[in-house]
Amino acid sequence: MIKAYGEFTVIKPVTKTTVSGLQVKGDGEAIVQSCPAYPELEGKKILYDDRHKFTEYEDYYIIRTEYIQALLEVME
Repeated sequence: MIKAYGEFTVIKPVTKTTVSGLQVKGDGEAIVQSCPAYPELEGKKILYDDRHKFTEYEDYYIIRTEYIQALLEVME
């Protein structure tokens, strides 16, 4: 398991399947895997600003926490 440290958040981009069967990552949607600043976001779907440079590790992106823009689903 990968854990974020400091001002960073580990996310797993949401993949969508197109009509032709291709799997694409995009639209800035992801599931938060680790976020020390906001642990309540872990496991939830967020919208992030994907125009910035970020680190990729296996299936994960490591982004600055400030790039999180919105919580897309609220689990109760």
